[in-house]
Amino acid sequence: MEPVMSDDGSSGLMLIDHQGADDVLGEPGEVAAWVNGTPIFTAEVLERRRPQLAQAQAQMPSAQFRILQERMIQEDLPSHVDEALLVDAVKTQLDGEQLERVEQQLDIYFEQEIARLKEKTGAGTLAELEAQLQMAGTTLASARKAFGRRQLAGQYLQERLQEPTVTRQELLADYRAHLEDYHTPAEVKWQQIWISYRKQGGVSAARQVMERAVAELRSGASFDDVARRYSDGVMAASGGHWDWTQFESIANQDVSEALQRLSVGETSGVVEGEKALQLVRVVDRRAARYTPFEDVQNEIRDRLRAEKRRVAAEEILTELRETAVIETMFDDRVNGNDRQVSPVSATK
Repeated sequence: MEPVMSDDGSSGLMLIDHQGADDVLGEPGEVAAWVNGTPIFTAEVLERRRPQLAQAQAQMPSAQFRILQERMIQEDLPSHVDEALLVDAVKTQLDGEQLERVEQQLDIYFEQEIARLKEKTGAGTLAELEAQLQMAGTTLASARKAFGRRQLAGQYLQERLQEPTVTRQELLADYRAHLEDYHTPAEVKWQQIWISYRKQGGVSAARQVMERAVAELRSGASFDDVARRYSDGVMAASGGHWDWTQFESIANQDVSEALQRLSVGETSGVVEGEKALQLVRVVDRRAARYTPFEDVQNEIRDRLRAEKRRVAAEEILTELRETAVIETMFDDRVNGNDRQVSPVSATK
């Protein structure tokens, strides 16, 4: 079912059954929703999906493509409705002259937005920018309209929202509730000599190489030098050094257990694995720990403030929805003759 403009040009919605129809959405004048008497057009809702839709349209039958469009509108329409509610709330507070001044100010601000868009797209002129925007499925005029709506909606929320406060008790409670998020398991910094069976030509040859490596270590050679000389693992060139590693991320269980057992500076015995022989040495270790509250309290504060702002904004939108008249193309009930409008919409 889809709402369209009536034959006499009025804003009343009529429902048309498109089951099996070949037409697509997004044509000029097609209305996705009315918010306090103000239309939200299907083209506006689908605009950011244009590149995706262009690709899909070339691959789908018309009826299937329309279903895809309707699904996208259903997904994106709620945010457009919320924005329209906020814009309408701003406009109800302003008279005609004030609205005109606001639009003039928005034009000035949009000049800055144009400069940003030019830089982003690499366009040198307005004509080049327009071409870039059209390739992305929009126009400069549409961008200006969307920019104005965002600014007005943001202005209304900014005026209504107060900067939320977060107490130390709230910070501590959240830290304790999410303590495991700040837990770091025990870690080890280590070295490895890896002698591959495949690269050495078999297990027996690998054992001979490892015997020479062990002999040099026993004679006092440094682990770094021996690793560079004999190891054929990925860290050989750096002396076999691995950075801080959590034990559970080490695939070979025998190596992991050896690293947990060894003291700092101690070298393991030869560990035989499925692919290679290994010697490992502990360079340093860190015990399991929790990040202190003092180190994360600002992060927690920012998150709690953002959550409080989100909840407060949703409460404002809920309040606006309760007093608004909202009709969408997906409603089963629409009576254009009885449509109610907000005070500002009534003057349009």
